[in-house]
Amino acid sequence: MTLCPEFSSGGNPSYRLSSIKMSISDIQALPLREKFQILEALWQDLASRIDQMPVSDGDKAILDERLAALDAGETGIHDWDAVKDSIGKR
Repeated sequence: MTLCPEFSSGGNPSYRLSSIKMSISDIQALPLREKFQILEALWQDLASRIDQMPVSDGDKAILDERLAALDAGETGIHDWDAVKDSIGKR
């Protein structure tokens, strides 16, 4: 699944997800579950191309801090499926 920005003559971006064209306002109007489905598709697409994205020294420092906190037991990791299931159940 690919998300491609397109610009109208007014300069407002819209996005084509597979064969569906949606504006940002269309996406904002979607039910939460559908937004998460789009988010999941985006993450899958990004994950498949992560090696194409350069990481700045500042971002590397933040990631190193977070990994150190994880190694020190100061924070934990949450399973994405469990997080999705817990949304709206609070």
